[in-house]
Amino acid sequence: MTEQTSLPVISSASISSPLSTEEKSKLFEYERIIEKNLTGFIRCGRALLAIREEKLWRENYSSFADYCRERFAIARSTADQLCRSTQVFESLATTLADSDTPVPADVPEIVVRPLGQLGGDELRVQTWRLAASLSPDKRPTRTIAARIAGLVREAIEPAGGNQKPTKSYPVFTAPIQRLAKISSFEPSVSVLHVKTPEQGRRIHEACERVVAMCRQVEDQLCKKFPDEFSDAFVRSH
Repeated sequence: MTEQTSLPVISSASISSPLSTEEKSKLFEYERIIEKNLTGFIRCGRALLAIREEKLWRENYSSFADYCRERFAIARSTADQLCRSTQVFESLATTLADSDTPVPADVPEIVVRPLGQLGGDELRVQTWRLAASLSPDKRPTRTIAARIAGLVREAIEPAGGNQKPTKSYPVFTAPIQRLAKISSFEPSVSVLHVKTPEQGRRIHEACERVVAMCRQVEDQLCKKFPDEFSDAFVRSH
C-alpha cells in the first residue's frame, strides 16, 4: 500500500478534539504498522485496537468507521473483526504459552476468527487445544478450527439456537452426548487423515484424555445417583 503523506480535510464541526503531541506520535507509529501489516494479523490488529480504544482518529475524522474507510480502505466491520481476533489471540497465547498446544505467533487471523464466536476464554482455550490435537504439527488449519468451533458452538446452544446458553450448561457432556448419537461411526474412516506416527500419537493421547474425563463424569454420576448407576458402573469396569 502506498504511504499517504496527508490526511483528508474535513470540517471542524466533525472534529472531537485535537491530539496531543504524544498522541500524534503514537498515531503515526500505529498507522505505519497497519500499512505494513494489512495482509498480516497480530501487529495490525494491535495497532487498530489501540487507535480505536484511545480514539486517536478523532482529530481528522468524525468516526472510527470513517477513519478506517478513508485511511486504509477497509470497512469498520473488517477492522472490528481484526480487533476481536487479536483479543482472542492475546488471551490464547498468554494462557497456552507453556502448554503442549501453544498458539503460533504467525497464526493466520482466519484460523483464530471462529473461536471469537465462542463465549468465554476457557471455552476458547479448550476448543483450541482440541483443534490443535487433531492437526498436523499442532497447527490448526482454517478448516479444522472452523469445524471444531462449529461443533462446540452447536453442542452448547439450547434447542432453537437463538438463546444464549447459561453458564451452568454442560459444556463437556453435551458434545459427548452428540457424539454418542452418531450411528454411522467407522473408526477406520476417522483416521484416514492421519499420515504420520506423530499425528497418530497426538490423537491417541487426546482420546485417552477424553476417556479419562468420561470416567470422571461416570464417577460423579455414581455419587450423585448411587442407586441408579453404581451397579452399572461396576459392571462396565
